[in-house]
Amino acid sequence: MEALARIIAGEVTSAIAFEHASVAAEAEVELGRIRDAKRALIDRTGIFDSFKTPRPFLTDPRKDPWLMSATVRGRKSQPIKAEDFLSPMQQEEAERSVAIKRVLSELTKLSLYEKRAAARRDRTIRKLMKIKQALVSRVEKEDSSKVN
Repeated sequence: MEALARIIAGEVTSAIAFEHASVAAEAEVELGRIRDAKRALIDRTGIFDSFKTPRPFLTDPRKDPWLMSATVRGRKSQPIKAEDFLSPMQQEEAERSVAIKRVLSELTKLSLYEKRAAARRDRTIRKLMKIKQALVSRVEKEDSSKVN
């Protein structure tokens, strides 16, 4: 991190400039980590299907009698399966929708974090540039005063 800060600081040797360069370097490293996390989240979701919804379960008529359509009609009760309502294609689409919703939620959080880190980096780079400009103008004034 210190090496990156020295590269960012360039020829400026003041402690304040190096501090700004260090903050910019930290933010740059943080941006890399955030981007890696976003990439890993997308890869993990696509490869391992880790955000799939749990498999449907049978409804227990003793616990939820109001869910039992046969009981309401007076016939022998049979548990209603959650998957009875959706075809396999619809079930897969529903799982995909839930997975996308979860991933988008996490990606949104990471994007906000990324924007903050980028703003911090950009703000410190602007401060560093002002310091460099001030030093350059000071050197130019000294050079012009020596010539006169």
